[in-house]
This record gives sequence, C-alpha cells and structure tokens, in this order.
Amino acid sequence: MEVILAKNYGFCFGVRRAVDLLENELGRTNPVYTFGPLIHNQQFVDKMAEKGAKIVNELEDVKERSIVISRAHGLEKEIIEGLKNKKVTIIDGVCPFVNLVHKKALELESDGFQTIIIGEKDHPEVKAAASYIKNPLIIENSEEAKKIPNFERIGIVVQTTQSQQNVIDIVSALIENIKDIRIFNTRCSATEERQNAAVELAKIVDKMVIIGGKHSGNTKRLYQLCFEVKPSIHIETANELEKDEFKNINKVGITAGASTPQYIIDEVIETLKTF
Repeated sequence: MEVILAKNYGFCFGVRRAVDLLENELGRTNPVYTFGPLIHNQQFVDKMAEKGAKIVNELEDVKERSIVISRAHGLEKEIIEGLKNKKVTIIDGVCPFVNLVHKKALELESDGFQTIIIGEKDHPEVKAAASYIKNPLIIENSEEAKKIPNFERIGIVVQTTQSQQNVIDIVSALIENIKDIRIFNTRCSATEERQNAAVELAKIVDKMVIIGGKHSGNTKRLYQLCFEVKPSIHIETANELEKDEFKNINKVGITAGASTPQYIIDEVIETLKTF
C-alpha cells in the first residue's frame, strides 16, 4: 500500500509560535501556566504537562509571580483583564491571524456596522473574538444566516479555520436581504493551503487518514472536506488504526490538523506502512 502525505499539513505558523513560546519558558523557577489548552491536541498537552506546564481554567487557580501563556486561539477580554490584575507575567501566545480577527471586528464596530462572526459558537477562538465586541452575532451556517434580522448594515469577520464554502454559503444567504455589507475574510492562509492540499490528495488516493484532535475545529473540517471526496477516517493517534479498514486499498493519503505534532504523524505513517 502506497502512503502519500499531503503537500501542506500539520503545525501552522501560529501553533508553532505558541509551542515555541511555551517550550522556551519550561524549566524556569516560576510556575508556567497555559489558560486552557495551548493548542487543540491532547497528546501534546499531556506531554507538556509532564514537563511542568500547568493548565488552568479559572483565574483563582493562577498563582502570583507565575508565567501565563495565552493559548493560540486567544482568551476572552475579561480573562486578560483578570490576569493583568494579578502579579503575573503574561506571554502572548495568540496566533497573529486570530489577533487580526479581533482587530477587524473592532474596526467594524467602530464604523457603525452590526458585527457578525462566521464561526462555531462554542469554539475558544470565536468566544475570544466575541468578547471584544459589544453586540456580536455568531453565525455557524447558511440556515442561521437566513434567520437574522434585516440590519441596515452588517460587517463580517471569519473564524480563521472556517472552510471557504461555508463562508460563501453564509454570505450568499445574508446578501439576499442586506444591501450594505462589509466583509473581512479573516480565514488564515495556512487553513486554506491545508484544505486545498487535502482535497487534491483525496482525489488521487483510495482513502484518506486525517490526524488531529477530536476537538480541533480545523481538523474536523479537513475530515469533512475529504469525506466528501473519498472514504476518510479521523484519528488522533496510530493506535486507532485498524488493519481491516485498509483491505483492498492501494493508495492512502494522509493529512493532519494545524495542531498535530510531527511525531504523531510519523507514527501513523510507520504504522500504515506495516499494513
């Protein structure tokens, strides 16, 4: 069985930056915290915990004179303000593309637009962006878009890991009733590159394997896109692979979410080569 790796896969710039920031701080005298998981990959989070990184989800759990690294997806405004009131060192691990979403959302609001975020309501990135706006609307799909009131003017920003087609579908639904629309397509280039590469690979293989956290939004979207083209499975580690699932498969394609470490990808490749 031939194993083919997508052209673009795995750690993106923002994740690599956050990971490097964390690894540079580990081993120091002061405690090192990440507020929530630094990235959406449980295996990596567990590995960093073994090295001393502490995950907290409540402000009261952060000790004074500690180091806090904000996660790549961003933190809500009230959490940042709470951390500033403590005697801690805050290191900005937020992806620059995510920070751009915040900047553009505030720009739209200040210009008098009803601000809409295209994204998943429960995703940390979307929650963080929404916390900086007075009255945000979050839309996940075109059906929700059809139900919003007919505002005079709306401004749109996009969760960085959204699929292009979902953005197109939502904007098409909104444009039917609203004439004055300003759009900042804040999808990041790494997302688009990974999605395009995954779909192109899916076209030439018999089956796709998508590697990444089950809670990773960008990994789930990679799986959805590939599944529309070829039979696909979404796994976190090589332990989930079943040899019987690859009977009569001559070519298998591999891609990985933006939070998936290289060592996990390598383990999957080596396991598939034994089938």
